[in-house]
Amino acid sequence: VFVVDGQTSFLSASVGIAICPQDGKTAETLIRNADTAMYRAKSGGRARSVYFKESMNLEAVERVTLDRELREAIERNELELHYQPQLDLRSGEITCAEALMRWKHPRLGLVLPGRFIPIAEEFGYIEQMGRWLLREACMQMKTWRTDGTRVNRVAVNISAIQFRKHDLVDFIKECTRQSGIGPESLDLEITESVLMDRGSDVEHMLRDLAAMGV
Repeated sequence: VFVVDGQTSFLSASVGIAICPQDGKTAETLIRNADTAMYRAKSGGRARSVYFKESMNLEAVERVTLDRELREAIERNELELHYQPQLDLRSGEITCAEALMRWKHPRLGLVLPGRFIPIAEEFGYIEQMGRWLLREACMQMKTWRTDGTRVNRVAVNISAIQFRKHDLVDFIKECTRQSGIGPESLDLEITESVLMDRGSDVEHMLRDLAAMGV
């Protein structure tokens, strides 16, 4: 704890530890591995110390590989949507279908979002993926109606990063207009963190979406 000009400040440290010779025999290798351990300490909650393990390097390489392959997957249309039904337990009818993103990886098979969504958020293309999901889900809803499939609404998860974009309301209007499904056929699912972030801006956006019928 430090007091500077009457203001109390708190300082903590995240420490990465590498030991010679098992973690490296040169200063360069030891510093690089200690740096890797330090980032693990930060991602694990900060204000802690972490000893380097070789598995950390393997995980880092995997993340970089998945980042590159995910960028390519977007261009090669390897992302796909699966739909989870939501039922009315009284009637047994499907009332809504939740759109869930999956990655059909040519080497790893079907990759679940818990593995690739954090990478998309970290490296900056979650908004592009989220826009694709919204558009595809609305078009699928149109297809169901054309085929006579009885689904009242389609639900889409919106990331906090995507929700911060000021043009989100206009984009949703565009998606529902192009698909012809109507805003009342769309459910948006958001996390508590979205509501806590930029309170007044979020409130205005939610009011605009509710006024549309979403």
